[in-house]
Amino acid sequence: MDLQSGIHVPQELIDLITELLGHDSRSILKLCLVSCSFCASARSVLYHRIKVVNPTTYRLTRPSPQIVHLDNFTHFLMTIAIYNSGLGQYVHEIHYSPQNSSRPVGFWEVMNKALYSMTNLKIFSFRNFVSPSIRDLFWGTKFQLEEFYWDDGYDFDRDGEIAHFLRTQPGLKVLAAPLRLRESDPLVSLPVLPKLRTLIGDMGAIRRLICIHPIEKLRWRDSPPEVLYSGPNMKTLEASESLAKLRVPSIGATRPQSWWTTLTPYLRSLEVLHISGLHVRDFCQFQERIMIDGLGQTRTLKSFISNSAKFQS
Repeated sequence: MDLQSGIHVPQELIDLITELLGHDSRSILKLCLVSCSFCASARSVLYHRIKVVNPTTYRLTRPSPQIVHLDNFTHFLMTIAIYNSGLGQYVHEIHYSPQNSSRPVGFWEVMNKALYSMTNLKIFSFRNFVSPSIRDLFWGTKFQLEEFYWDDGYDFDRDGEIAHFLRTQPGLKVLAAPLRLRESDPLVSLPVLPKLRTLIGDMGAIRRLICIHPIEKLRWRDSPPEVLYSGPNMKTLEASESLAKLRVPSIGATRPQSWWTTLTPYLRSLEVLHISGLHVRDFCQFQERIMIDGLGQTRTLKSFISNSAKFQS
């Protein structure tokens, strides 16, 4: 019911209007003033994707409730954790990437309580060098993620915390996290993630996951991807044919000719090849190498992209 005119507006029409205005945050905020029905529908848009940035480095053309700085995010978390836990159900994505600014005492505890109410959270991205214990941050949470990105500045899984967390997320489709263990850490086995199709990782992550998952998109953080053509892992890869379903590899390497011929027998489903950091003088030679190997004609290669740092999952 419209509180001002008294005219009943069907919920389907309210949802349609909200959806059409989804990319205009200013109009969405105005909808909240129309009626309780419009406000309830607008929440699903306003809180769907929350991005936490640093206001000094992120320039906004207009105010957006979906892109906030750390102070506003703290207030938002406190609102969910203490006053209105129902707001948590509207949050589907959190992208946390502010610079290393100060945080209030108990910030991570409040964030954990808020995450507990975000039962529909599907994407969690963390990029910051000031990080909490993963076990403490996600303790008791009920969400089932589809995409998980974690970069706290370390190139190893501290105390196997990431591996433990992955056990609670069997529905993951995209994973970007360090999984290499230090020699002093106890060996923590990784769970099988049956839906995992995109892996962005270093040598440690690739070695631990690619042999037991049908990865379709793979981005190496190391250069070159020696994990796939040298060392004792090669026999395992040959036996399991782990690369057979790989469609989109993204590789950072300056001279791929040295290892390319070793990989080609396994790339039977290759569609798009990204090579970043390739020297201009080597571009033509490598392109000819692709044609010689038959990937440009007899196989399924659709495009070859050089010097492209962008990788879309």
